[in-house]
Amino acid sequence: MKLRIAVLISCLIIGVPSAAHEVLRTSNGGRLVKTDAYSVELVVKDDALTVYLTDLKGRPVSTVAFKAHATLDVDGKEQHILLERQQSGSWSGKSPLLLPPEGRIAIHLTASDGKTTRVSFHAPRD
Repeated sequence: MKLRIAVLISCLIIGVPSAAHEVLRTSNGGRLVKTDAYSVELVVKDDALTVYLTDLKGRPVSTVAFKAHATLDVDGKEQHILLERQQSGSWSGKSPLLLPPEGRIAIHLTASDGKTTRVSFHAPRD
């Protein structure tokens, strides 16, 4: 009986991180967060952000029907970056400052029907 309880507790502890947005590494060198409807990848290089959108099976989603922006929170200070749609089916934008290795970046994607998807990335460059 004690073994069953220990196994159950272990399964619950291991399963807890998957209940939140799951952050994975990708082939583009960014980080991937899966939401209920999409997978959002963020690539951070120096002062540049690039965001890729795919469906849950990894197929690219057209960015034409979306507007996107990023909100950076570094040391309690917020900075907003407009993300421009690229021909590659992604969005990109530049920060006026070099992006620090720690902080939070929230990506906001608004579809043409007004629905917004928001995902957060913590310490995007580690």
